[in-house]
Amino acid sequence: MAGVADELPTVRAAIFNAAGEVLLVRHAYDQKLWAMPGGAMDEGESPVDAVVREVGEETGLEVKVEGLFGVYWVRNPDNLTLAFRCRVTGGRLRANPGEILEARYFPTDALPRPITRGTLLRVADGRRDGLAVVRTLERVKYLR
Repeated sequence: MAGVADELPTVRAAIFNAAGEVLLVRHAYDQKLWAMPGGAMDEGESPVDAVVREVGEETGLEVKVEGLFGVYWVRNPDNLTLAFRCRVTGGRLRANPGEILEARYFPTDALPRPITRGTLLRVADGRRDGLAVVRTLERVKYLR
């Protein structure tokens, strides 16, 4: 049985437009949840390279990583997520067929459902200035 030490972290990107809206993607699998763009790191890949790759694959956008804003440990299932603030430098927004149903910007006070509480926290944390936060979340819970 593989332990969490055998698993690679996941990465997420907080991307805000000029109006202060956050970019979210709606996944085509499971509960069809809205989330920040991101996903699993590949073996040998740096977290920065992983978040740039994932954003490109899911949204068609090219981004520059501006910094780490959060480290999130989620229990049940065990998962470590590194969240980065990113700035769009190119590309054209589009959803990746088969993986992503929609990719859109939302006002931070009107986020879509279904969404996890972890995503809500990451959106709020991504807007904050200052040092990165470190959080432990007991389990994945989503809001409909």
